[in-house]
Amino acid sequence: MLEVKEVSNINYFKKEFCFCTFVNKKDQYERLIKSLELKGFNDSNSDFCYIDNSLENKFEAFAGIRHFLNLSTAKYTIVLHQDIELFDDIEVLRKILQDLDLNYNWAIAGNAGVKEVGLHFSHITHGDGKEFFEGPLPQEVMTLDENFLVFNSKNRISISSDLEGFHLYGADLCLIAKMLGYKCFAINFHVLHYGEGSANAAFYKIQSQLIKKYTRIKKTQFIATTCTKFIVSKSALLNKILNTKFILSFFKRIYKIKRALKP
Repeated sequence: MLEVKEVSNINYFKKEFCFCTFVNKKDQYERLIKSLELKGFNDSNSDFCYIDNSLENKFEAFAGIRHFLNLSTAKYTIVLHQDIELFDDIEVLRKILQDLDLNYNWAIAGNAGVKEVGLHFSHITHGDGKEFFEGPLPQEVMTLDENFLVFNSKNRISISSDLEGFHLYGADLCLIAKMLGYKCFAINFHVLHYGEGSANAAFYKIQSQLIKKYTRIKKTQFIATTCTKFIVSKSALLNKILNTKFILSFFKRIYKIKRALKP
């Protein structure tokens, strides 16, 4: 007799947190692990995973994050840079995430994000010792910085498979989350981040690929299901015009003709 389980009664999460890091400088990672332990994260409540890129890039960020998210069995998966130390402890993070769980349908949170052009929200100290608090927090944002990203495993998402590199994956993740109906938040969790981002040639290459990807996703498209058909485009007015009975019937006839002409 097979054992069956009602889905609502299954507890999928083995640990509360899973910390995932790309490592190419072992000394920085060791400093990060010590900081996590000092702030209350340990083997009883957390898993600690890393990808060793010290000799070669075994995984770039997009593929690596997909790997991390697939393997994690924790309630919250945290992808963070190796050059970080924590100011806040586990209880602060628990309280923040519990509040998000109670009040929002969220997928990703981070310590720094952008709501719109020129409107930043963050709590972070840079390597030069300058602390930035831009509130109020938490704040729903459009995109998040990559230095510290918390994923809500209950609302699991993934990352683009047609992009690669070590830049702008935070933007890609947030755009995907939004398309899936989830919210992303900048939160008041204070960390020290030694690194400084650089907009080099690799950055602009990924930016160009990201633009092309999301333009392609949002292009005008005829969508048909087993029970309806409709057209989506970038324009609300065009959507209204295209989704009239006459236009939909016209497109349906075009598709029928195209199928008939195929060899």
